[in-house]
Amino acid sequence: MSTQSDIPSEVNFLRSNNKQYQSEANMINDPLTITTMVVALFTVILVFGIMIYNNFRTKETIRTLTQRTIMMSTNKELRDLCREIMEIDPKACPLLDGNILKKHVNNPEQLKKLLTQQLQGLKKA
Repeated sequence: MSTQSDIPSEVNFLRSNNKQYQSEANMINDPLTITTMVVALFTVILVFGIMIYNNFRTKETIRTLTQRTIMMSTNKELRDLCREIMEIDPKACPLLDGNILKKHVNNPEQLKKLLTQQLQGLKKA
């Protein structure tokens, strides 16, 4: 029979390393580790999804403002309406008004109607 002292120290070292690797392999199969990895992956995907969505909404807002600015630069009546709004309320920004920004305005007449409504609302207040 061999005793612990008969086994070379190198073999003991290999056995201890083998047990360490087995415990690390079992850790990968641990339900808590798997759950943590799934939650972390879901969180990363969610954060990137939110970033992409915000990027899309920002580009859409800039595109809308650009179209409306072009409409304003070519139409004197719209510029006059914006000046009147700014005279009544200097902090107002007619093109960035929440109600106007959310609506789909494709021509100057629609924008003129919305700005007139905003101007009338400011005059009443």
